[in-house]
Amino acid sequence: VRVNGHRIYSRGANWVPADILPGRVSGTDYKDLVTLARQANMNMLRVWGGGLREKRAFYEACDRLGILVWQEFPFACAFLTRFPRSQSYMELVESEAQAIVRELRNHPCLAIWCGGNEFSPSRNEALTVTLSHVLEEEDPRRPFLPASPAAGDSHNWHVWHEFYPPSHFRCDRSPFASEFGLQAPPETQALRRFIPDDELWPPGPSWTYHGAGLSKLWRYARPYLRGVEPTLELFVKACQRAQSVGLQIAIEHYRRRKAQGCGGALIWQLNEPWPAISWALLDYYRQPNPAYEVVKRLFEPVLVSIEYPFLDYEPGNRFNASVWIINDSGEELAGCHLEITLQDGDQQPTERAQLQVDIEADSARIVQSLDWPLPAGGGWRLTCELRREDQTLTNNDYDLTVYDDLKPDIANRLRSTLTSLLIPE
Repeated sequence: VRVNGHRIYSRGANWVPADILPGRVSGTDYKDLVTLARQANMNMLRVWGGGLREKRAFYEACDRLGILVWQEFPFACAFLTRFPRSQSYMELVESEAQAIVRELRNHPCLAIWCGGNEFSPSRNEALTVTLSHVLEEEDPRRPFLPASPAAGDSHNWHVWHEFYPPSHFRCDRSPFASEFGLQAPPETQALRRFIPDDELWPPGPSWTYHGAGLSKLWRYARPYLRGVEPTLELFVKACQRAQSVGLQIAIEHYRRRKAQGCGGALIWQLNEPWPAISWALLDYYRQPNPAYEVVKRLFEPVLVSIEYPFLDYEPGNRFNASVWIINDSGEELAGCHLEITLQDGDQQPTERAQLQVDIEADSARIVQSLDWPLPAGGGWRLTCELRREDQTLTNNDYDLTVYDDLKPDIANRLRSTLTSLLIPE
């Protein structure tokens, strides 16, 4: 994405309707939600094609807060079928698209038009051609994508829907990641507001009614529940930790791939329109999951990222890693001090690397390699801090005991193959 000739790495999330009853959404609601996106260092929201052309107040909030908008037309999820092709339907499409474009085209936040979510452009050529013609007439200067995913962006659901381990995110070589994520329940106080007491634990039918993919929640929580008898609180914390770790692996991978031309990473999803167990960083009551703070750190314009093998480490193993610095700003940062520390289970430093580094504007590169022995015990952590003069530019940390090697079964691998044939990546 380029704005006024300057390359912009898109850091953000998918936006779904702010409320299941859109009439209840006020300008203040929009401002509050967009502000939370801005505070998480996001610069783009994808208005998902299964949702709405939002009210004017949403776009005004994005204008004021500097959030770019990827706007989809309201067409979505025609996986095995297609939209109608009759002349009367295309006339309706043309009329509605014209109204949407005329309403939104003067907002500076609007960056991309997209035909919609998860349908085949080739099976729906009449639809995409009609939308393209409308944009040629009404807003010819903005880019148009026929659908998402298509033309280079990915919806990476091998992790979660197909049960792959989070490390599989690193296999994605797409030029742009426009959907990826993991579910996690909101905090237990929020769950108690919409799940009856007798169904809270073990999870009853109300969990599924409110969107929980229980088999998947258990699969991704299991590595964080080893050796303990799960309770509601432990299960929620394990799911939330799995979401945080999975998003960290994905975001850092996509941001490192800026060096190969990757243009952005948009998490599924920012918000939630009803009380639910979902992928949202913010629950329906606008309380952030722990992953929100992780994303806030990882979406800082300057990021220190450690690329290392995900292994079941033991004392004495060698820890080999590459140290990356990603700078999305247009400013060169000379004279920075980077410090990386390996800690044992008592949080005592056992190894430390320090270096002076000059960081190029709009860059992503490896600045250091690590080769350290892991000390006795366990609980190893890696911390990173980047400073310039007396200011901390960014910090990051890693739990080296996290290990998830649970492979998908044959049925899930087959599902993954069939999905790739139906929805282009």
